[in-house]
Amino acid sequence: LVASEHPRLRSYAAPFDAQLRMLFWRKACMLARDPVLLVLQVAMPLVFGVFLGLVFQGIGNQEFGIPTLQSIFIIITMIGFLSVPLVPTWIEERLFMKLETSEKLYTESAHILAGSLTTSLLSLVGATCEALIIYCLCAFPAKHLPTTLGWIVLNFFFFDAIFQCFSAFTQSVEQAITFATPLLVVTMLFNGLVVVKSAAPAYLVWIFDISPTFYAMQSITIEISSDAGEAGKIVVDALGYEEGQTVQGVIVTVCLIGALRVFQ
Repeated sequence: LVASEHPRLRSYAAPFDAQLRMLFWRKACMLARDPVLLVLQVAMPLVFGVFLGLVFQGIGNQEFGIPTLQSIFIIITMIGFLSVPLVPTWIEERLFMKLETSEKLYTESAHILAGSLTTSLLSLVGATCEALIIYCLCAFPAKHLPTTLGWIVLNFFFFDAIFQCFSAFTQSVEQAITFATPLLVVTMLFNGLVVVKSAAPAYLVWIFDISPTFYAMQSITIEISSDAGEAGKIVVDALGYEEGQTVQGVIVTVCLIGALRVFQ
């Protein structure tokens, strides 16, 4: 073989796909050696699902009203916070990543992609199972399950993206939670139930338009209230919820998740 006159040396010995395969394999080995991570992402949500389901058991059979919406809001919030116990692991993995990427073993993007896909997949399984358990114990009608489950999972990914984003540049769990808290508080307050859109100051109304929790509560409330007749319509109107914003809500939430992943 004749060597090239001007050989090009790559920064990384292994191509990107090989980096991903090895990182996925290492992640699988770590889960096999340390099942605590599997417990945090799958088993713990099942336990919380049974607990929350028992707390709100049968609320779907009761008369539709504010208590019903409060239970939905708490369910969305609690499932959204499933990622909090994983913050220490993400910070530790990031420290190892800095050392290994400095040696050109793999790229930062390969690490983020491999970690996000494996963690998100397991978290999705845990969040979905928890939501299904709660939904069954609450005795909500089965016809409302697709809308409710869809928005719960979508908001879970939004919360998960927040925690992973701030874990990417903070030095400790305390710092990550501290930086994430203002965004979480604003998102949870401006959901149409805690802070009603019609009663909010004019200079803060725009927050509702970028709040995934607001779109989730709005879509789920309108869906469930359809069985309550005129009483349900009164509650929807009092909270300022409007129909026809589902697609807008999905687009806003997906864009926010994407922006957080880019910052990560």
